[in-house]
Amino acid sequence: MRTGLIFSVAFHAGVIAASMLGLPLMSPPEPLEETPVFVELVEIDEVRNAPPPAPEPEPEPEKTPEPPPVEEAKPEPEPTPPPPAPEPKPEIAALPPKPEPEPEPEPEKEPEPEPLPEPEPEPEVKKEPEPEPEPKPEPKPEPPKPVAAAAKIKKKPKPPEKFEVASLLKTLEEIKKSQPSEPAEEKQEEPKADFAAQMRAALKTKAPQQNSDPTKKVTMTELDAMRRQVISQVAPCWNINPGSKGAENLAVLVRMQMNPDGTVQSASIEDQARYFSEPFFQSAADAAKRAVLNPRCNPIKLPPDKYQVWREIVINFDPRELL
Repeated sequence: MRTGLIFSVAFHAGVIAASMLGLPLMSPPEPLEETPVFVELVEIDEVRNAPPPAPEPEPEPEKTPEPPPVEEAKPEPEPTPPPPAPEPKPEIAALPPKPEPEPEPEPEKEPEPEPLPEPEPEPEVKKEPEPEPEPKPEPKPEPPKPVAAAAKIKKKPKPPEKFEVASLLKTLEEIKKSQPSEPAEEKQEEPKADFAAQMRAALKTKAPQQNSDPTKKVTMTELDAMRRQVISQVAPCWNINPGSKGAENLAVLVRMQMNPDGTVQSASIEDQARYFSEPFFQSAADAAKRAVLNPRCNPIKLPPDKYQVWREIVINFDPRELL
C-alpha cells in the first residue's frame, strides 16, 4: 500500500507540472517570416535607358606599417688574421701535344677498263666457180691410197661451236690437195654455228665508231649501232628465266630517258596493256627495267655529239637473241 501511494503522488505531481510548464508539442507554432521579393518591370524600347551603375566604394588606404625599432649597432668583430700563403708547388712540365693523326690516303680510283679492240672484218669466203664439165676420159683404175687418205681427211673436221673462217679455208685447201684429179662436183657444207654463240659474239663485238657530223641527220645504220651498243652493255644485267612459259615471245620494248653522261635517267614499258594482263611478260619486263637501271651496267658508251638523238631511245629486249 505504501508503494501505491508513492506512485500515485508522483504521477499527480508530474501531471500538475506538465500543465503548468507546458509540453513542446502543446505550444503554438512560431509564425513564418515572409521575405519580400522586389520585382521591377522594364519596358522594352528601341533606345536603351538604363540607370548608370552605382559607383564602387573607394578602397580604404592601407595603413603603413610602423618602422621596426632600430637596433643598436653591435661592435665589429676583430678581423681574423689572413691565412699563411701556401708554399709554391713545383711546376710540372707541360705534356707534349698529341701528334695529329695522319690523313688517310685517298683510295685509288680503279682504272677504267680499256675498250676492247675492234674486231677485224672477217674475209668473205668466195665460192669458186664450178669448172665446166670436161669430156670424160677413158676409165682408169684409181689408186686406193688417195681415196683412203681423202676419206680420213673427210672424217677429221668436225663442226666447231663457233664459225671460224680460217679453219674452214684450211680444210678446203687440204681436200683440194688430196684430190687434185677429181672435179669439184660436190659442194662442201659449211659448219653451222650455234645460234646462241653467234648472238653472244655479236653482243660482245662493239660497233666501229666513226667520226659523225652533228649537222647531218642520223642514219638508220647509226641508230642500229647505238641500239646494239645499249643491248651489249645491258644484256649481262638482264636475268630472265629461259624455262618460263612462252619465253620466245617475251620481247620487251623499253623506252629509256638518258642523261648526257650516258646513265639512264628513267625507263618505262611500252606495252602497258600486256604488262598488266600477262604475269610472265610482267616478270620479263621488270627484269629488263632493272637491267637498264642497274648501276653495274651504267653509263652506256654512246657518242656525246649525238645526245639529241639518243636522249630518248627505245630498245627491244628479245630473249631469243640471248638464250
